[in-house]
Amino acid sequence: MNKHHNVKTAQAIQGLEDSKGHRASNKASMAITKAMIQNALDELPKIIEIAQFQAKIQKINYDSFIVEGFTEKQAIELCKK
Repeated sequence: MNKHHNVKTAQAIQGLEDSKGHRASNKASMAITKAMIQNALDELPKIIEIAQFQAKIQKINYDSFIVEGFTEKQAIELCKK
């Protein structure tokens, strides 16, 4: 995560309670939600890259099972493990 967004998220969390520990308004809740959504959006390209890498590894595993003589159904079942 971006350090700037981590700071904004922490500030939003701190804003959920006042100095007496009372729950803050919906405005503070919305601020933290907005910060968390922004963090997720910022990380999305990395998440997609990881998912693509995992898919390539799974395809390599599947192909290896086929090469070793497993049926397509068996290879799929082995990939599920």
